[in-house]
Amino acid sequence: MALKKDKFEQMNRLLRNYMINMKHFYTELAPELDVTPQQAHTLFYIPEMSI
Repeated sequence: MALKKDKFEQMNRLLRNYMINMKHFYTELAPELDVTPQQAHTLFYIPEMSI
């Protein structure tokens, strides 16, 4: 059985990998939208409006 410390370290690695991948995603997406990576990230919080 895994110790709490092992579980914590595994979760920490997974979250770190996720954050690194998301940073790369927004950095690559930003020029396509002509915005900064931070602005590209923020745009994903705005729902698409259907008219």
